Amino acid sequence: MNNYPSVTRINSWTQKVRGIAPCILAMTLTGCAALEQLSCAPHYEDANTPFPESKLQECLATNTYWASHPVFCLGTDRSKPPVILLHELPGLSGKTLRYAETLSADFSVYVPLLYGSPNQASALKGAIAFHTNGEWTAQPDLEGSSRVVKWLQHVTTQIQHHHPGQTIGVIGNCLTGAVPLTLLGNHAVTAVVLAQPTLPLPFLYYTHEDKYSLGISEHELKEAMARKDVRIYFVRFETDCVSRPEKKIMLASHFGGRLIDGEILRGDYVDSQICHDRKVHSTLISEWGTHGRIGQVSQERREEIKKFLMDPLGYVVPPHVSPRTTSANTIGDTCGTQ
Repeated sequence: MNNYPSVTRINSWTQKVRGIAPCILAMTLTGCAALEQLSCAPHYEDANTPFPESKLQECLATNTYWASHPVFCLGTDRSKPPVILLHELPGLSGKTLRYAETLSADFSVYVPLLYGSPNQASALKGAIAFHTNGEWTAQPDLEGSSRVVKWLQHVTTQIQHHHPGQTIGVIGNCLTGAVPLTLLGNHAVTAVVLAQPTLPLPFLYYTHEDKYSLGISEHELKEAMARKDVRIYFVRFETDCVSRPEKKIMLASHFGGRLIDGEILRGDYVDSQICHDRKVHSTLISEWGTHGRIGQVSQERREEIKKFLMDPLGYVVPPHVSPRTTSANTIGDTCGTQ
């Protein structure tokens, strides 16, 4: 009797290796920190409902040294103020495009496709693109900016030329949550919305600095802080474990009274008798349209952000948006230890 494995066992091992190979590749490409975010983020069954691509029209010449991506326009009336809507990590999903279509009732909406294709809604594909295409890496020769940021600054200038004399609003979401700050070097940008910012997305693990970092260069942060004429609308779900609460602490320390704290408190979207929270993350896009209180508060924030973008300096924060003292800890007391 020999000790060599049988052909059957070898074939079985081969099949197992082939089965887990995609997972090994994903782990190699995204790293442990990214996998933490992927596992923490909710997965929406209806996220892939497609938006009619016949409605999408490329409208800007965006070939540059740094990058080249399509920019889609929704709304052809250039008398309406321009708004740039940046998509989330999973990509330019159908829900993102529907949000753009909703905004186009009041704005000329520009939607850059940063990677993938229209209607993509895959966090894994987005994470792989982020880590492998080289456009999101800080470049010393660009004062610490990334190529994608330099490209978006070019896009913003193009939009400025299409809307002379008008101001520009920018909405960032998730991966792009803090990116609007990098566009404040253009003085036509007068209102920015930071929805659940997540960067930096480290390859292996989060450092203390990563948790507080906004994922933009020191040069870009200084330019943003110098814009005393700009107010910043921040929004996230209080129990979101993808967009860390330290981001708000850092924003408040840099922008003080110019920061509008639109954080959605747990008590506004979770019933006090429920002790196990549903995963929540995407305040303006994926949660909108869902049933119950979560969908309701998402719709409320959309309406408030529309008002903010229409008149950022005159915008008055309503009582239901202003920070309150109730928190996850208060509600947790009714359920015991969370």
